[in-house]
Amino acid sequence: MTAWGLALSYTAGAHTFKIARQQVHGDQPLDYLGMGPGTYHDSIFLPNSSQLADFNGPHEKSWGFFYALDLGKLDALQVPGASVQLRYVRGSGADGSHLDRTSPYAYYASGEKHWESDVDLRYLVQSGSARNLAIRLRYAVHRMTQGTSGASSNQFRLIFEYPLPIF
Repeated sequence: MTAWGLALSYTAGAHTFKIARQQVHGDQPLDYLGMGPGTYHDSIFLPNSSQLADFNGPHEKSWGFFYALDLGKLDALQVPGASVQLRYVRGSGADGSHLDRTSPYAYYASGEKHWESDVDLRYLVQSGSARNLAIRLRYAVHRMTQGTSGASSNQFRLIFEYPLPIF
């Protein structure tokens, strides 16, 4: 099994546009590093890996389209630390018909198609006692258009990130 991905981006001022293509070759999905009890499960690094789907099924091909707006660089608003990101990814061709039925990935059917659309709003506090606190609101929609490998779902996430210097 092999996988490849390519992402090209273009930035003009406050705007960044990106297009990505990825494909998995072989009868197994691209697995995660450290898939075991007590290990880190979020270690897949492909360009179309998203909030709800990673588009990493056996034989799966996917395209991703991304847009990011840095509101701190936008002349009309100038809100330092604020950004908006939009993402749309469409995957097709996943085929789990060759998987061992005892595999944890045995839910892949043949001819899977699905898409995901995400919105990410982020603000990084610029000064004061909460400086470097990041507040992020993420909303994702995932829809299966054919097959059974994952449930269609909507999901909101509210994320707070604050760096703690250890050394």
